[in-house]
Parts: sequence; structure tokens; C-alpha cells
Amino acid sequence: NDIGYAEDSNDDDYNAEIDKRLRNNGFMKGCQQYTAGGPGGSDMMRKSNICIRRILLRQTMDPNETYYIRFKTVMDDPAANPEYYRDASPAQAVRDTETLIREVEAMTRHPLWKGYVSDVGGPTANFRGPSCQKQLRDGMCPLKHCLAPTPCKNLVADHRDYLALLRKLRKIPGVRKVFVRSGVRFDYVLCDKNSPFLSELVQNHISGQLKVAPEHCVDSVLGYMGKPPVAVYERFLDKYRALNARYGKAQFVVPYLMSSHPGSRMEDAVALALYLKAHNVRPEQVQDFYPTPGTISTCMYHTGIDPITMKDVYVPTDAREKAMQRALLQYTDPKNARLVREALVSAGREDLIGYGGGCLVRPAKGGKPSVPGEGKEKDHGNKKHPPVRISARNERGGVHPYGGGQDKRHAKGAARSGSGASAGRGARRKSGRVDRHGKPASQDKA
Repeated sequence: NDIGYAEDSNDDDYNAEIDKRLRNNGFMKGCQQYTAGGPGGSDMMRKSNICIRRILLRQTMDPNETYYIRFKTVMDDPAANPEYYRDASPAQAVRDTETLIREVEAMTRHPLWKGYVSDVGGPTANFRGPSCQKQLRDGMCPLKHCLAPTPCKNLVADHRDYLALLRKLRKIPGVRKVFVRSGVRFDYVLCDKNSPFLSELVQNHISGQLKVAPEHCVDSVLGYMGKPPVAVYERFLDKYRALNARYGKAQFVVPYLMSSHPGSRMEDAVALALYLKAHNVRPEQVQDFYPTPGTISTCMYHTGIDPITMKDVYVPTDAREKAMQRALLQYTDPKNARLVREALVSAGREDLIGYGGGCLVRPAKGGKPSVPGEGKEKDHGNKKHPPVRISARNERGGVHPYGGGQDKRHAKGAARSGSGASAGRGARRKSGRVDRHGKPASQDKA
């Protein structure tokens, strides 16, 4: 009654007057096309006093334009308002497509404008709406994920709104390229079947590298992360590479990886390192898991229990173990060699320490490799006095246990193990030198 509501009567003039009074107060009755309570309902929405609509805008609408409205859920009880639907500020609520277009148009008039929009996205560029109608009504499901381990049947995968925005930005005069440098959710892309989104992304919006987040390669760890199996990521890679080949592009994928997530044991980190080696991936940046409030992963980190299954879960909390797991993701970095060797020993994978093509790291100087004779160790530490190279076949005619190309410092005295010119040359070479403190170098022992 406060807004001028009254039920319809048989008098059309009376009903029109009620409608006018409601509109003057910023409200409208429900529409006539849908029944209250869903299909099969007995009353039209217009006849229901709980289906009053609020007027959001008063302006002439161009039939040739597309307009976007952002809604916000508001409950009678303020405490019942879903936190994840509240707008952080009024300014955030109006940052719709037209606002972004106006911002880019203003950028093109800047004297330093070069023609490139560096990024149109966010933490996940292709998430621009709720997952499903149920989420709009009830919020996120408490005990399941929308995309993992398999996509929910209620999921609405739709890139049309985002694709329309990118197309409009490309058409703005003065814009040469519009890039998407934010990460995209690859499994969500695959759910939008027959969509031209990935095709247009490859053709127009990648600046050499596309960021995606497979996180890991072990399915059990991915399950704790709420991510799909690694096979889904590989299926996306196949499609991405095929599109690049079709359009003659040389564009790559930058995978986002995480170590020490709850559920990740040392052997899982070793498996991830081997996966990266097999796919010739050398990540420059990786992230060690860090607990953040309000997440299932943080709950597992602090309790050691998976809150969905209520089963125990292994949690790497020791700082040394976390450092080793992270080092395995960047096993090619010489600074990580010691940690990688320690991690492999801890996981019982000493077979991966050596010179062979399947090894992850070389043994420490003076250490014994797991597979002898499969490589050469390079030492560039003393460039003024390079190490003396010795043959793989030692003075006594046998094959040196560490293979060819070993220097004198790593040969366990092989150069002076026998008599002859080789040992004499080594002794003479050393006898004339002094150490860095100015004292004569010690002579070889007889």
C-alpha cells in the first residue's frame, strides 16, 4: 500500500491508474507472460503482490543497441543477504560493457596512446556471470564444484557476452590490438561447445602467451584443489595447438603451477617434475601453497581433514619439505640443485640423479651418479685455470667409472694414479703455482 499497489479489477481505466501510481513510485506489477511459482502455477505474476518489480532506469532505449543490467540479491533480513552478491561499491555495479567501451575510447585520445589494450579480464577472464540459475537463487553449492571433477549438469557455459565485448573493443577507431593477458579457465572453455570464443581468442587476443592454471598433474592432488583431471588440460592443449596451426600462429601456453597443496606428497611433486620434463616445460614462476581465509584448501591445511569427505588428508607443513616440493617444479635452476637432490632421496627416487636423459639433476661434485657413464659434467668455475681434462680410458687401460670428460678435481686422483707423462705433467703444472694467499702450492705426494 505504501507504493500504491492495488489488485486488478475488471475496470481497465482503474487498472491503468494503479499502474501509473506504481510507476510514479518507481515500481511495476509483475509481467503477464509467466506464472508465479514456475510452470503450472495458478496465478499470473501480475496478480501476485510478491512479484512487484522495481524500475531501474528511465530513458529511451535504442532497439538497435544491446543493454546490460546488473542485479543484486536483497533479502528482507539483511543478515540473510549472500555476501558474494553484494556490490563492493556503486561504482563497481555500473562497470558494464558500455562503460568499458567509453574508457577505451577515452584512452585512444591520450597523446601517449599506442593502440594496444593490454588486458580485458580479471583473475579469470572468461568468468562473467553466475554458474547457473540455482546460484542466482540459492548461492554456491556447499559440497560440490561447478567444474570438477566433471562439469555440473546445471552449469551454464556461455562466452557470448565476453565475446561481444571483445568484438566491440576491436572495432573502436585507433585500437590496433586488444589482448587478454588474464588467465582463462580452460575447462570452462571446453564446456562451451561449438563456441567461436577460443578461435577468436587465438586469432586476435593473445600476445604470444596464454595463461592457464592446470595447477598440478596428479589427479588425486587436483581433486583436493577442486580442479578437473589432467586429461582435461591436455585436451584443451590439443585444441589450442590445432587452432594455432590452423591460423599460422606461434603462440604458447604459460601454465600456473602450485606446490605443497594439501594432498601433495613428495612423490606427487616428483611426478609433476617428470611431467614438466616430458612436456619440455620450464616454468619461471611457481607458487607454494599459502592458506587464505574462507577456502576449503585452508580448512584442510589447518585441520588435516577434507571437509567434503571428512577423511584425513596429507598436508605438507614442514618448511623444508615445502621448499623441496617447490624446487622440484624448477628443477633446471642450478640454485635448486641441492634441494632437488634432497627431495629425490626423500622420495626414494635416487635413479633420477645422474647424467642420463631421464634424470632431473646431476649429482653433487664428487658424488656418485645413479647411472654411470651417461654424460659429462661441465665446470666453468675457474676460467683462468680451466680444469685438466682426462680421457674416459685411464692410465691403466680401464674405463674411468665416471665416463669421459671428467676434470682432475672430480676424478678421485685418476691423473696421478699411475706412473708416466700424464702424472708428471700434472705435478709440474701444479708445482709452479701459488695459492690465492701468496703461499707456494703444496706439492703432490709421492
